Amino acid sequence: MDIYDTANQLAAELKRNPEVKKYLDLKDVLLADETNKALLKKYKKLQFEAQTLVMSGGTLSEEKQEEIRKLGEVLQFNKEISEFLSLEYVVNKILSDVYRIIGEAVEIDLSFME
Repeated sequence: MDIYDTANQLAAELKRNPEVKKYLDLKDVLLADETNKALLKKYKKLQFEAQTLVMSGGTLSEEKQEEIRKLGEVLQFNKEISEFLSLEYVVNKILSDVYRIIGEAVEIDLSFME
């Protein structure tokens, strides 16, 4: 079997996974609402900026930390967004595990992920 056929089978299996299906369905619902879409976009942008800064050796300002915290609190009160972010974590964990398994098969050093 061709490796790309196997990858396509894995992709199809992922789409059938209950958590992934629920994540994708909820994503469609959330992104159809402009307010939810804007809130998620802002939250993800802030998270990305914070992670990039910390990974490059910088320090996150108190103001930026407070902005992220406050927006996170707002999002927690939105049941759909809160559930979406929880499901996103689960999906990312699945993908991380798959990447680790494949990486181990070809002996890629993934110790940085620990």
